[in-house]
Amino acid sequence: MKKMKLVVLTTAVCGSLLLSGCSFRQAVNRFLDRSAKEADNVIATPEPEKEAAMMIDDSLEAPAFDNDLTGSITVVQGSALQLESTASVADGGTVTYQWYCNNVNSNGGGTKISGATEPVYTPDTSEAATTFYYVVATNTHGEAINMSVSGTYQVTVWPQGEWKETEGKSQYVIEDGTFPADTRLLIDGTVYVLDAEGYATDTEGLAAPETMKGETADAQVFQAEQEAKDAAAAAAAEEAKKKEEAEKKAKKEAKKKAKAEKKAAEEAKKAAEEQQAAENAQ
Repeated sequence: MKKMKLVVLTTAVCGSLLLSGCSFRQAVNRFLDRSAKEADNVIATPEPEKEAAMMIDDSLEAPAFDNDLTGSITVVQGSALQLESTASVADGGTVTYQWYCNNVNSNGGGTKISGATEPVYTPDTSEAATTFYYVVATNTHGEAINMSVSGTYQVTVWPQGEWKETEGKSQYVIEDGTFPADTRLLIDGTVYVLDAEGYATDTEGLAAPETMKGETADAQVFQAEQEAKDAAAAAAAEEAKKKEEAEKKAKKEAKKKAKAEKKAAEEAKKAAEEQQAAENAQ
């Protein structure tokens, strides 16, 4: 290899001597000076830094979700929606987030959503589809980590349609004649409660976060309010059932008492008649 470099150098120098007429030493100096300048102009490419290896440590505290993801909602294309799931630790670690989406109801095997690393995430509602979302919260301590995975939240996006009135009832119908039913439908910050036939029975108009310019409604708030309504309805139904059972029991007791009183009266009458008969016989 050294012999080849020498041959190249000698050839280059000899060529310089023939063309310029300068001395051998001058030609060598010029050649070496030019090579040094060319070497200075070469930009060194730094080697990529290696990421520190992170080890999962089960003894490290796993993040606890303050509000876990559960439930579902139906939205009309273009309606803004926020999902939120915060987590915390008590050991002084740093909690970070990564959101995922899935086409099945599972909080594993989903697709990582690029840039979705905050506790609040705004799903894409531009296309009609059903998507399940979940978030992974990571507690980091030095080079050790531990993680927790949230539940899933189902977001179903329907194409835009229009409200149609039928006998005083409103139904949201899309172009092909189909309509969402037995769900909660989000349209521009208002949630409409739809019955099994798709008719709106109630609305949930909620104040939206200012960060979304008044267009976004928090799915966790929707879910909490719906659960509260369901719980209230269940409690009312249970109370009505207890009242009905109490009334039935009271009627049964009254009937039993009346029967006993009637029997006692008949026995008293019979005894009186027997006594009277005995007296007459004397």
